[in-house]
Amino acid sequence: GLLHSGFDVLSFDFRGQGDSDSLPGYTPNHWPTHYEVRDIDAVLAFVQSRPDLRQLPLMTMGVSRGSLVALMAAAQHPEVRAVCGEGVYTTDSLLEHFTLRWAQLYLPPLILRVIPMWHLRVTLRMVRWLSAWRRDLQYLVLEPWLPRLGNRPVLLISGERDNYVPPKIMRRIAKRIGSPRCRIFSVPKAKHNQARNVARDEFDQTVEEFFSQVVPEAGKIEQPVVVASVR
Repeated sequence: GLLHSGFDVLSFDFRGQGDSDSLPGYTPNHWPTHYEVRDIDAVLAFVQSRPDLRQLPLMTMGVSRGSLVALMAAAQHPEVRAVCGEGVYTTDSLLEHFTLRWAQLYLPPLILRVIPMWHLRVTLRMVRWLSAWRRDLQYLVLEPWLPRLGNRPVLLISGERDNYVPPKIMRRIAKRIGSPRCRIFSVPKAKHNQARNVARDEFDQTVEEFFSQVVPEAGKIEQPVVVASVR
């Protein structure tokens, strides 16, 4: 949809996926790490190295795991004017959600209710740190960076039937950003990463209008560049 609207879209694969090179000893999974952040940093540096691109308005967009990296890139790079993500989560929020979900298979509800949430969250952070140490990497922890997005437009796309990233996680992220410029676009009947398949026309129109409003004069002068990271 963005291409048909005249946007320049620079899409890329993270390391270890698609046609990108692999890093020996690193196996990517659904938990983004500092390696994916380095990848998008390299893509943004590439944009800045191109005379035909570096003067254009710059935005980022991602899906699922790629959406975390897109938000992180916007938080760390002031030149990114807006960011859009579908199926957005954070590492800690998703760990907490699935821990509580699957714990019901092993513990009675009464026991779960008496376990303090602070204890659960501290334990999960220890698990994350241990996993990072074993894999010799750093997981992307997005929460501290979210308030930095308060001065820019943010579009979060959520499927109301998403069983992997429930809408409540998206609402928590929007609350953490804490800005009226952060908007959630909910798509009924859509599962994880399926919003465009369910409502293609509405999806394309919403995303196009979001990016167009960021730079309303772009269509008259030059097309913005949207850096899109895959899941």
